[in-house]
Amino acid sequence: MKNLSKIFALIILLTLLSLSACNSPTSSSPMPSVDLNAIGTEVASTIEAEIRATFQAQNQPSPELPSATPQPSPTTEISSTPEPSFTPTLGAPKIKVSVDTNCRTGPGKVYDFVGALVVGQEADVVGLPEDTRDYVVIQNPSSPGKCWLWTEYATVSGDTSNLPKYDIPFTPTPQPGSISGIVWTDECSQLDPGNPPPGCVAPANTGDPYPANGKLDSGESGISGILVRIGSGACPSVGLSTTTTKSDGTYSFANLSPGNYCISIDVLNAQNSAILIPGGWTYPNVNGQHNVTVDSGADVTGISFGWDYQLD
Repeated sequence: MKNLSKIFALIILLTLLSLSACNSPTSSSPMPSVDLNAIGTEVASTIEAEIRATFQAQNQPSPELPSATPQPSPTTEISSTPEPSFTPTLGAPKIKVSVDTNCRTGPGKVYDFVGALVVGQEADVVGLPEDTRDYVVIQNPSSPGKCWLWTEYATVSGDTSNLPKYDIPFTPTPQPGSISGIVWTDECSQLDPGNPPPGCVAPANTGDPYPANGKLDSGESGISGILVRIGSGACPSVGLSTTTTKSDGTYSFANLSPGNYCISIDVLNAQNSAILIPGGWTYPNVNGQHNVTVDSGADVTGISFGWDYQLD
């Protein structure tokens, strides 16, 4: 125990001497830099040697002592590298339609028809209207250039936020259009073999006469002298004008402004009944009328009527 007391006294003494050496006043010459770590290491090594010598003199095993060399405190540097941010890239805007849709030189029926986007097609969207109307400007799928497409039956995909805005084109002066067709005898060859015979369809009830097929087949002739009516708007509509079929059964209405019309034939009209009865319509329907849309400058053809005469 006395030896240990001496050792501890030596430790204290060496420590005080080291500190006084660091803090004692010196001459006016610059004070040299002092490496405190080196001094501490030297003191610790001296103390360690004294302790081991004391235990060896007493024939005792040396105790486990801490290292005389001061160990630097561990310093953990955490490098925080930010993860790169991911910005999703949206594709170029595209458009598809669920119903075949016309493409025009402007947003509306008063503009010229220049193409169409049909079901199953996809087109590039290249612009938006300056206002909020339901149209987009697309790359014309039918011909070179651009056109305006109504979005009522359309689905747009991709980012449209950066698309350019298009001014609404000057509204063109509407051009007159026309509607034409034929009233024909829809024949069914009842005496020819076949099931059903040529030009016929199966009757609704067994034993009834075969009705005609509602198609203008080769060899079927037109019916002249039939009064045809036209009305403005959806059917039933009359009163705008009338015309009579020519010798070959054809008729036409000219100089029509763009819009919707109803074309019909009244079987009970005295002029018509004298020619048509007995019989019935096979085309377009039992009412004998068509809803027709006329675009600016368009000539709408094929608005026809098939009449099946009843056999005596």
